[in-house]
Amino acid sequence: MIPRAIALGALGKAMQCKNGDQCHRKSAVRRQDAVEAICKSLATLISGDEELIETVAHKSRELDSKAEHGLDEQFAHSKKQLGILNNRISDLFEMSGEGTKADRDEIKSRLRSAQSERSAVQDEIDRLRRAVEGMTNTLTREQIRHRLSMMAEILHEAAAGELGDDAVYKALAVFRAVTGGAIMVRVEHRNKRKRTNVIGVFVPRLIRGFSSSLQTEDEDLATRPMTVWLRKPPRLDLIAERVHELIDVEKMSHREAAKQLQREGHKVNSGNVWYSYHRWYEMQGLAAPKVPYNNGKKRRSA
Repeated sequence: MIPRAIALGALGKAMQCKNGDQCHRKSAVRRQDAVEAICKSLATLISGDEELIETVAHKSRELDSKAEHGLDEQFAHSKKQLGILNNRISDLFEMSGEGTKADRDEIKSRLRSAQSERSAVQDEIDRLRRAVEGMTNTLTREQIRHRLSMMAEILHEAAAGELGDDAVYKALAVFRAVTGGAIMVRVEHRNKRKRTNVIGVFVPRLIRGFSSSLQTEDEDLATRPMTVWLRKPPRLDLIAERVHELIDVEKMSHREAAKQLQREGHKVNSGNVWYSYHRWYEMQGLAAPKVPYNNGKKRRSA
């Protein structure tokens, strides 16, 4: 992993490891390409994620319930204080004309102090009332879906370079919130090849990206790290993960996998699929298993 990447080149358009020539995995990526790749991945991750919508809705209800419970306790405490102060002020008013001048001056001083304290408590009660009216509002699924759609749209526009100056800061805020502001960079040497692969690794913080008030301590523990190509890899590597899914998970033959990839927009044949399949295992540091002819399926009769 690269600990930290810094800008280099004309106008800082590229990035490389802060250790420069001393880095044992020296490589550089174009900053724009890297940011675009991450923005696209985040936008895809956010768009239409029904599980995320349900989770945010649940946490919103949970937060609302806790907020109401906490505010109720604060209200009760503040109102009790207000009652005590009102009684104290009434008693002091009754005593205000009695005793010596020194006694009367002391009563006046205590009265002003109690009135000042009562004013502060009343302000606190007003603040709590505004908090109840403005903060304890459970989000509906439609509101959540709309806000996530806006976040995804900002990231899509950022990836396409279509943002104005003001919107750039909004995109940056979303970017930092969802990635946690930290993206590790992994450089992979390719066996018997000069060009390296550069991959970004980060833990998506989708709930925090939606609203920091919904964040929980254990959320990140249940979230898998996400990987993104920061520099477009060779086709062999680019489709390797998908080929692995088609052959090992969906049990397709090489020919079926090639047809599926063609439908997805890749110009490949069964021979390309064979190489990408073995490349996936090479990238994992494993030996590729021997796949039986037609992935073990019986041939169709003529």
